[in-house]
Amino acid sequence: MRSAFDSFSNRIPDQITSYYYNDMIALSANADGTEHWSRIIQKKQFSEDDGGYYASFAALNLKSALHLIFNEDIRYDTQTSDCVLDAVTGEYRILSLPGNKQLNNILPAPRYARQLWANAVIFPAFTNRNEFLLAKISF
Repeated sequence: MRSAFDSFSNRIPDQITSYYYNDMIALSANADGTEHWSRIIQKKQFSEDDGGYYASFAALNLKSALHLIFNEDIRYDTQTSDCVLDAVTGEYRILSLPGNKQLNNILPAPRYARQLWANAVIFPAFTNRNEFLLAKISF
C-alpha cells in the first residue's frame, strides 16, 4: 500500500489494497492425535481492491476424499479447479471443472461456499454483467 499522504502535492493519493491467497495446507490426524499425512497444495491467487471476495477455496468432504475448489485467476474467464485429496493416502490430483465460458462467464466466490449434502456444494457467483447467481457443484 502506498502512504496515506503525499507530502509533495498535499493530497491523499489513490490507495490499492492487494490480496494474496497462496498455497493450501491439508493434514490428516490419527485418533491418537499423531499426524497421518500432510500435504502442501500449491496455488497462487492475487486480487486488488475486492476484499479477496473471489479468492481462497471451498472444501467439500466426501469422507473418502476431500475436494478443495478454487479459481485459478480472479477474472470472469477463469478456470475453476478441483484438488481431490484421497482421505487414506493424502495423494492428490488437480482437475479442471467445466470452463466458466460454458457457464455464462461467471466468477464464483468459493470462500463463501456451503456444503449442502454429502456430495454437493453451493456458492455465490456473479456474471460479467454483474448479475448474482448461486452455483452448485455435485460429485
